[in-house]
Amino acid sequence: MQRALRGAQKRRLRALSDATTAAWIGAHANHDDLRDFLGGLETGPKVPLPPEAQGRALESMKQKLGTISMEEYRARLRGHA
Repeated sequence: MQRALRGAQKRRLRALSDATTAAWIGAHANHDDLRDFLGGLETGPKVPLPPEAQGRALESMKQKLGTISMEEYRARLRGHA
């Protein structure tokens, strides 16, 4: 059971790292760099964002995107916003 939970935790942390990397690159890359990055996801090795940069990346995205409530988020998921 512990092995399964550790594996699930590692997968969750990897998914968070991947999402943070993608968000940071999307916010900071120009069109050509973003296209090259996305193309490399299918063909090349993944290079994770360094741990020390993940917090800064999330804070940067937070400042650029703003904050919405859960009701607004759910409405967007349903296509009502």
